[in-house]
Amino acid sequence: MAHTIASTSAIHAASRAQTLLRKTGIAIAATVFIAICAHIALPLPWTPVPLVAQDLAVLIVGFLLGPQLGAATLVLYLAEGAAGLPMFNPHGVGGIAQLLGPTGGFLMAYPFVAGIAGALRSRTGNYARNLLAASVATVVLFTCGALYFTVLLHTTASVTLHSAVTPFLPGAVVKCALAAGVASAWTKSRTHAT
Repeated sequence: MAHTIASTSAIHAASRAQTLLRKTGIAIAATVFIAICAHIALPLPWTPVPLVAQDLAVLIVGFLLGPQLGAATLVLYLAEGAAGLPMFNPHGVGGIAQLLGPTGGFLMAYPFVAGIAGALRSRTGNYARNLLAASVATVVLFTCGALYFTVLLHTTASVTLHSAVTPFLPGAVVKCALAAGVASAWTKSRTHAT
């Protein structure tokens, strides 16, 4: 009896270790995906905030990994970038200085953005629900990014809107639509596979 309990405990421990290892691998792969998207960047001459595909990657990671693993993945991503790995857009200074620079509010909001997208996503693949989730997460992103930008650079609301919000809204709409489509297609493909 004691041998059976010990054997069962060992199996559960091995299973937990295997699950943790798998999730760690997924998280690391996701941070690489986000970093690649961060390097798809277009600097704008009137603002230190570039156009990046990174936000799209954050939404997708949140949708596909769920709220907990998605948020944890983005914390790992920020830690990797702060440590000096080339995770952030290449037009910034890199490392902790970039995390604390003008785009820092956007970067630091990423775990929340992924968590919100993951928490609000449709479990059935409903596109409208996923679009709403992406939109709510993006509002949080812009709010955090703009507030941090304003406080750090001591700008007025109109300067912040012109430099950190308005030029990025059309792209944000496209990113939300794309992320919602990816999430819906992924959920539906998983449903058909089971």
